[in-house]
Amino acid sequence: MHLDTMSHYLAYLIVPIAVILAIPSPPSIIRQADKEIIFDPRINIEIPCVAKGDPAPKYTWTRDKRIYDPSSQNNRVAMKSNAGTLIITNPTAADQGWYQCNATNQYGTALSFTTRLRMAELSQFPYSSRSKVVRARRGDWVILDCTPPTGVPDPYIYWSVVGDSDRDQFGTITVSARVTQDYYGKLYILNVEDEDEKDKRPYACNAYSRRLLLLNQGELTVLEVEKVSPTNKAPVKLWTSEQNRVFLLGHEMRLKCIFGGRPTPQVIWRKIDGTLPTDGRFSTDSEGQELVIKSIKFSDAGTYECRGSNELGMALASIQVVIESEPYWIERPEDENVGVDEDVSFVCDADGRPAPNKVDWYVNGEPIQSEFLQSNPRISINNKVLDVTNVEMTDTCVFSCNVTNKHGYAWSNFYLNVLSEPPEIQEPPDNETKVVEGESVEIKCVTFGAPKPQIFWKRNNQLITGGRFSIRPDGTLFLSSSTVADSGIYECIATNKYGSVSAKGMLSVKQKTTLQTKPNNQEMKVGSFVIFRCTAKADIGLTHLIDWLKDGHPISYT
Repeated sequence: MHLDTMSHYLAYLIVPIAVILAIPSPPSIIRQADKEIIFDPRINIEIPCVAKGDPAPKYTWTRDKRIYDPSSQNNRVAMKSNAGTLIITNPTAADQGWYQCNATNQYGTALSFTTRLRMAELSQFPYSSRSKVVRARRGDWVILDCTPPTGVPDPYIYWSVVGDSDRDQFGTITVSARVTQDYYGKLYILNVEDEDEKDKRPYACNAYSRRLLLLNQGELTVLEVEKVSPTNKAPVKLWTSEQNRVFLLGHEMRLKCIFGGRPTPQVIWRKIDGTLPTDGRFSTDSEGQELVIKSIKFSDAGTYECRGSNELGMALASIQVVIESEPYWIERPEDENVGVDEDVSFVCDADGRPAPNKVDWYVNGEPIQSEFLQSNPRISINNKVLDVTNVEMTDTCVFSCNVTNKHGYAWSNFYLNVLSEPPEIQEPPDNETKVVEGESVEIKCVTFGAPKPQIFWKRNNQLITGGRFSIRPDGTLFLSSSTVADSGIYECIATNKYGSVSAKGMLSVKQKTTLQTKPNNQEMKVGSFVIFRCTAKADIGLTHLIDWLKDGHPISYT
């Protein structure tokens, strides 16, 4: 074929594009630090703070509620570009404190969590120039004392035998049913055996900082075992967790009971006023001496009993558990884009145990005082609710609320953005939506405007009301159990006092394909001729094909 005889065609694809314009808005914090950061002074610190808003926010910091200037720290502290994130190099103890990020643009100021910065550390054990000697008879129980050093975070305490490299590189003592440790570092041998003498090699209590990768060793203790014939002994309570314990909601609960005796007592747990969890959160550790419940709930409160028993008797101990919590949200306030003259309410509802007794409110980072309310009579506060009536353009700001109890706080920023915006359809209906009769269908129509537009839908120019139709809060039209008669042109209409806008899309509901004649089972002689009949009915707008299968496999036609 010659080029001059070829026909040339150009195909144009026209696609509607929803242009979402930037909407002026106060700042919102979208990334922030945890409420506590424990740092290793050998590693740089990063305290994240990122906010959005239009125009883009600018960032400042406070430390211990005073203005903090990163540039005044001998070039050790810098802020990331286009963010408020602090980078502290070569940190020292002087960098400890309470940090808070402020993100500000012309419409308001949003505050981050208050983050406590603490330096990791591990102190030394009390000095001792010589080993301590502890004597015990075979079959008796014995306790080796340990006074662990303080640390941030709390150090991991474990025991080792000096020079016992056959166990591991640290000579770590393996906890067992007979040899165990309490939560304060003491080592318990529940019935002494000759092997516990360790050939007079001393026992050592150790404190390890996982954050600093630092190990300190404490006083050495030599155990001398008196070689007498051991006698069996009934269980006796040596140590238990405190009789009254408070745990925080969602954390892990650990309770421990240690019983001396020979043979080694077996420990069994139960909940006196209820049952132990059956949802996989409950387990035991330390050969049954320790009860573990993960992700604790308020229903886990109650009295727990541990029972240590052997063939000579048993001993009991009970521990009362109370579950408390830091404040948690029941209803958290959300950002509001509203139009002039509208009313708006913000609900800041949090609970906790103990229950918070008040809500503290802020505007652009400053506490709301009675003077502010007196000078702004359209703003009122009733404990958990802040109301603004007949809003004006100048009311645009960032509010914050803070709810506290003895365990912590719940903090939230939320803005009031007063706009005068006609409706805008940001995501119009698809050009055509196809479904099969009987199916449910959603036709989207995402809008924006201030005041928030009212959404109406029409089908073939007829207003849709109720029945199988419903309009979702975001404007999406939902239709249940569609029928062929529901096919047509659907129009989404968004309106507020500044104007109206609409967009259309087609819904095509197709008939289900059904078999009218089905093949019947047949018995035939070998070699005879057989006919199976199959006819189907499909939607008039669809082309249908009939395929045959034998034993689940397609039949090939020759």
